[in-house]
Amino acid sequence: MKNLYGCLPGTIKPEYHLRMPDIEKLSRLLLDVHDAVKPRLGIIDGVVGMEGEGPSSGQLKFAGFLAVSTDCPALDIEAMKAVSLDPNQAVHLQERLAQSGLETIRLGTIDRVVFEPPGRMFSVADTIPFPAPVRKVMKRLTVAMPVFSCPPVCRLCGNCVKICPARPKALEIRDNRIVFSRSCCIQCYCCHEMCPHKAISLSRPMLMRFWRNLKIPHFS
Repeated sequence: MKNLYGCLPGTIKPEYHLRMPDIEKLSRLLLDVHDAVKPRLGIIDGVVGMEGEGPSSGQLKFAGFLAVSTDCPALDIEAMKAVSLDPNQAVHLQERLAQSGLETIRLGTIDRVVFEPPGRMFSVADTIPFPAPVRKVMKRLTVAMPVFSCPPVCRLCGNCVKICPARPKALEIRDNRIVFSRSCCIQCYCCHEMCPHKAISLSRPMLMRFWRNLKIPHFS
């Protein structure tokens, strides 16, 4: 279902990242796009997957299956189960799981494979009802931010500046380097995803690493 986001044309994709910065709203948009496109067939290439935080910084891992269905949400759900992941971790699938009428998917006999999810997908600020000023500080301490390599790793192609949906933009090229404004960043990570030279990484604040390793449930 996530791939259907690519059906949105041109700069509308990063624009919606700006308009829907929280995961619940963006997940609702994924469902709306799916329901508008009405795909007749979904195919998942599960031969080799990626474990960890994508789209380019994870580790390749063999899963060894292909899956096809006319029901894309059901296909996503069963594919997650096949690699030992809980579909409820994907916010856009929670609503579909609560509904009736999902197609019954049978993937056949495949070797069991375990993919570890990329840590806790929500922050302290999303989980504990802090006052607004405290939430802002906690988000700064627990949310990953892009980190930009210097030339020659960064080739100053400008892709990150073009794709940044923030207004004003969080990036600019100045004095032969990328200048980043953290206060303007909306944490969509489009720059990290679209960099063709892998010159952008994501920071891992210490408090964020500690929080993600806690084994406690998330209550929304």
